[in-house]
Amino acid sequence: TENALSQWKKYMEQLEARPYTKLTTRETLQLEKNESLGHNLHVIDGAIYGHNTTVIESLEHLKAFADQRFSQKLEEVKHG
Repeated sequence: TENALSQWKKYMEQLEARPYTKLTTRETLQLEKNESLGHNLHVIDGAIYGHNTTVIESLEHLKAFADQRFSQKLEEVKHG
């Protein structure tokens, strides 16, 4: 789980040129005002630092968030 979150942060950092890998969940949510993202990051934090083991859905939501941002970036480049 921790590795998946790290990979997601690295990908988002490269995609958007924002320091995701250096941000805590709280700092990420100040940058990204997205309630769904916040919920999923908190669930993942619970798995990393606590005893929550039901994170597959939250990891899938992070992937969907990244896919959406990639599509937005692609449209920006196409119509740049």
